[in-house]
Amino acid sequence: MRRWLLTLAIHLPLWLLCQSARAGALVPECFADPTQTYSAADIAGQHFDADSCADGDYVQGTLWVRVLLDNPHPTPIEGVLDTRDSFSSRVSVYRSDGERLALLFDGGTAGAQRRNFLGARSVAVPLRLAPASQHYLYYQVQSPVSVYLHPQWLTLEAFVDHHRLQQGLTALFYGVLLGLLIYNGFLAAASRELVYLCYTLFLLATLFMHGLLDASAFRFWPEPWWPEGKLSLFWPAVLIQAMLFYCLSGCFLKPGLFSRRVIQLAVVCCLALLALCITQNWPLVRNITQVVSLIFNVYLLALAVRLALAGSRPAAIYLVAFSGFMMSQLAAVLMAGYGNMSPLWLEGVMMLGCLWQALLLSLALGDQINTLKVENHRVQAEARAATAEAAFKSRFLANMSHEIRTPMNGVMGMADLLADSDLNEEQQKYVQTIRGSGKILLKVINDVLDIAKIEDGGIELQPAPLELQSLLADIKVLFQYQALESGLAFNISLAPDVPRVALLDGARVTQVLANLVGNAFKFTERGNVSLSVHYESSQLLFRVQDTGRGINEAAQAEIFEPFRQLPEEQGACGRDHHHGGTGLGLAISRQLVELMGGTIGVNSVEGQGSCFWFRLPYRRPQSMDQTKSASIPAAQESSGALQVLVAEDNSTNRLVIGSMLEKLGHQPLYANDGEAALNFYCEQGAPDLILMDFEMPKLTGVQAAQAIRQWEQQQGLAACPIYALSAHALPEHRATFLEAGMQQVLNKPLQMDELRQALAEVTHKRRAEAQ
Repeated sequence: MRRWLLTLAIHLPLWLLCQSARAGALVPECFADPTQTYSAADIAGQHFDADSCADGDYVQGTLWVRVLLDNPHPTPIEGVLDTRDSFSSRVSVYRSDGERLALLFDGGTAGAQRRNFLGARSVAVPLRLAPASQHYLYYQVQSPVSVYLHPQWLTLEAFVDHHRLQQGLTALFYGVLLGLLIYNGFLAAASRELVYLCYTLFLLATLFMHGLLDASAFRFWPEPWWPEGKLSLFWPAVLIQAMLFYCLSGCFLKPGLFSRRVIQLAVVCCLALLALCITQNWPLVRNITQVVSLIFNVYLLALAVRLALAGSRPAAIYLVAFSGFMMSQLAAVLMAGYGNMSPLWLEGVMMLGCLWQALLLSLALGDQINTLKVENHRVQAEARAATAEAAFKSRFLANMSHEIRTPMNGVMGMADLLADSDLNEEQQKYVQTIRGSGKILLKVINDVLDIAKIEDGGIELQPAPLELQSLLADIKVLFQYQALESGLAFNISLAPDVPRVALLDGARVTQVLANLVGNAFKFTERGNVSLSVHYESSQLLFRVQDTGRGINEAAQAEIFEPFRQLPEEQGACGRDHHHGGTGLGLAISRQLVELMGGTIGVNSVEGQGSCFWFRLPYRRPQSMDQTKSASIPAAQESSGALQVLVAEDNSTNRLVIGSMLEKLGHQPLYANDGEAALNFYCEQGAPDLILMDFEMPKLTGVQAAQAIRQWEQQQGLAACPIYALSAHALPEHRATFLEAGMQQVLNKPLQMDELRQALAEVTHKRRAEAQ
């Protein structure tokens, strides 16, 4: 392609110089017939004037043109009259023969385009001039566009050379455009990008418009069809091309909202002008189109300049392409005003400008697609890195949770056992200190896991019917010891208009309330802490109020951010460093409330206490009877001792869990790994309950549970209750346990109350089955 353009750029000027030396320009004289009342028989007697032939004017009606052919030589001359007019909808040529005009060429139909001499695009008539003679030739012109009158008398040899070069230019022009059309059409179909579709349609419209302009399109139409086709199709084709170019510009430049609105306005104007074409008032259509095109083209150039200066590479290429095209069109208009200028200059400049724009835009689109591919690769690489990072974080958290919870199970379990033994007051104080420190450490672990799960979207709500009175009672029991120890009054109230049951995730609401109430007790030195629930505008309003020192406004703005701990000098309710904590409790509360569709906030004045509140949308359960099931009374646990198989590879944990079971009146059995647990079940029969650790040698807890379930199916046995013992607290691990056939998951460190409740459930189930 580059070689063709270089060859064209070198040879075209040289040929044109030779052509201008051999061509004989004629001086036209004109007579305007706006009402089309004169026939060929009447026109010879009319007054023709060279001043009436204004180049670039629109023809209203019919324009008659007269040229004088002079042969001063004593021998006849054979040549061709080339009107250099390829677009006029009608060009008929007559020759004066005494008192009358003889018709030489009738261009009254579209099929006449195929009858031009040697298939030339413009009207060309071969003539033989007698020796030492002069002849007047007349031709009439009707055109939908501006008319440029530059007729030439050429020798036959010069006309053939002219015609060949013109065909070469045309073949090159259409070949390049068709190649771009096919290539970008395939890309548009493959990529489904709007910008490629607009560009392909723009190329198609450009081909059609130029086919009308140089009459190439009319070579393929049947002769009797639509003799005024050029007149009716040209301006609609121009408007469609302009509209598609504006759409392409919007997709290509990707401007801001205001510029997109301007481009949309340009498209609307083109549509309005297309509707105006129905009137066939071509002068009006032409004038408005020129004004509209000038306004919006200047705006697009200014927009491209602004975006290019801002660093947009596509805008810079667009600016070079469009400005080159505009300069070529302007140069063609200026050159057309010079009467002796060869028409090949006009065609060459216009074609080069069009090809310049089409090629640069195609290259820019390719560059844009390559940029998008690089960006997609970068995004995919970042996504893979983020996925790998998330997976690493999950593995790290799981491992850390397991490694910390496993020894914590021994510490907390032994502390619980010691607390229930015969200890003096000092020893009880020491044990309670161990238990309290263990609970604080456990809360830190849970907070870190919770914030990680929330950030990864691993928290799934489990809404269920919840009795609000029971919820408040649980909170009161949870903090009654802390209230007695701190000497603070703990008041709980439920407004009369609050619904009895709401569809909520009870565990998450309890977690938020526990965080807020715990903070209130922690940072209140004297007075009281109150928890109240209200019903306002179909929302449940929970309020936790204290009589502490309050929080200043600057601190309130960031108090719900992760790892934000307000130092004592900020007036943080008497907060000082001995309170500890991770600074995650309020951040977790905020994210949980927002996950449940609510809002959370704080109202506080320094010296007057603080009020933390959150609102949750009230959802009524479908069945009011589906309330939160009450826990099984712990007293039922004593109704019968259970045989519990403890599958645990850690000796300390076996000792702790076994001691807890013995203290609760049950018989512990032991297996050091998953394979031993499976062998015990297969050889000695099913125990009443299996407490299965997750990570064990030989067979993991999941593998052992799956093998036990398979054995039960083969032997036709009832499913033995298997509860997972896990130091992994992430949701994916819980799902793995349940899929393996385990009924429940008990997290380490195992609490005495939690174990007591689990055993009570098994006992209750056995009693129900026995009945």
